[in-house]
Amino acid sequence: MHKGRHLIKPALVVAPDGYILDIHGPYFSDSRNNDASMIENEMDATGLREWFNNGDIFIVDRGYSDALPFLENLGINYKMPALLQQGQRQLNTDEANDSRLITKTRWIVEACNGHIKSVFKFFEGTVHMNHAINIGDYYRIAGAILNKYREPIIMEGANAELAQMMLQKSRIPNVVQTRVEMDNLHTRNARWVHLNTNHVSSFPRFHLNYLKELTVGIYQINLAPAYIQDKLQREQAEVFELDELADERGLIRVRTYSFQKCNKIPTLDSIY
Repeated sequence: MHKGRHLIKPALVVAPDGYILDIHGPYFSDSRNNDASMIENEMDATGLREWFNNGDIFIVDRGYSDALPFLENLGINYKMPALLQQGQRQLNTDEANDSRLITKTRWIVEACNGHIKSVFKFFEGTVHMNHAINIGDYYRIAGAILNKYREPIIMEGANAELAQMMLQKSRIPNVVQTRVEMDNLHTRNARWVHLNTNHVSSFPRFHLNYLKELTVGIYQINLAPAYIQDKLQREQAEVFELDELADERGLIRVRTYSFQKCNKIPTLDSIY
């Protein structure tokens, strides 16, 4: 749906602790000013290229995919979440885990943008057109105030040990996926039975701290209620159904709707 409003975007250069090194732009957001074209302009027009050395690493999101050859020509390495290839329905386990690691690393960029809007409510909503000519200066002033008077943004528990644990977890083989594919459990011929209230008592109960450790944060935990509510509303049901493989106790299946593909119902399999 077209909102009938013009969108402008600033470009923040942020240190790992959230310190704002510089704010460029803002850019008028249209097809000619996507993330890829913005970074090319930053390098050429603002002297940003002089900040980096050959072999430095850029952590970028998928919006910068068109700028990857440009970064390579500058001698800059990059890390970007994987893209689905033609005919590919979902990322494989290694691609998905690598994408999650990159997203975790980019967390500080999103946090810094959100921090500015949470402190300076002026930027949170729609800005009147009269301010458009000065919006870049306003943003830079806000960034300078945050640098001077606010504490650095720190992810709770983020340290070298956590990073090493994330790397180790990302390389654990997906034994459930292998089992599903080898035994064709994703086909209609697989024998699944609905769990009822008599089975619920044996289902493991996880504490919130365990789930935070498992997901390395709270992002997925915060999304979980929305997934459940969305499924119940679409199906006009009051029961969240789980299936268990008839021949193997503990191998369960649950169907949820994808936020990215509105009409698709991917299946989540798990062993407990």
